[in-house]
Amino acid sequence: MPVAARIGIVPAAGVGARLAPYRAPKELIQVGYRSVDGRQLPMAAIEHVLMTMRAGGVDRAFVVLSPAKWDVFRYLGPGEHLRMDLAYLCQEAALGMPHALDLAAPFLAGRTVCMGMPDTIVSPPDCFARLLDLHEATRADLSLGVFPVTKPQAFAPVVIEPGSHRVLAIADKPEEPPALNTWGIAAWSPVFTELLHGFVATAPD
Repeated sequence: MPVAARIGIVPAAGVGARLAPYRAPKELIQVGYRSVDGRQLPMAAIEHVLMTMRAGGVDRAFVVLSPAKWDVFRYLGPGEHLRMDLAYLCQEAALGMPHALDLAAPFLAGRTVCMGMPDTIVSPPDCFARLLDLHEATRADLSLGVFPVTKPQAFAPVVIEPGSHRVLAIADKPEEPPALNTWGIAAWSPVFTELLHGFVATAPD
């Protein structure tokens, strides 16, 4: 699938309650530095996922914000410093991630969607490029980037069928993890975009 057909989504409308009493957007916490014209400039947490998307050939992305998160919009702006075109969607009420992702549905027709979390640092830097290669080679509807972790009970371990890349199950913060991993990024086809849209449309209020 051509690079032009790829678009990113970063859901960043969460309230970040677990960081209380920290009051600034968690997406803007400084995590490392980036080199610009020989200088080392601080990087916000959300810039990491956008940079890995860009390395995967994604040059356009939506950032979903709540009305309280406009500092993120002010910081990222149009995305020129990331060599990306960024647009913003507003999630007025905290209705969860499926609703946040579905806000972009009117703009996703025919596109491969790449999704990453704004507060998660993933490695290697080419992880989206590798995930997209697999996604396109297998012609999957949904592909997950799975990473090793030392404490899977705090994440969402993925059970993968031996000898294939097929996902058998995902456990959410299990007491007894079925695997020492978690999914951290995703790519999906228009089929999954339609499935997600239908799920949100029929979900109870």
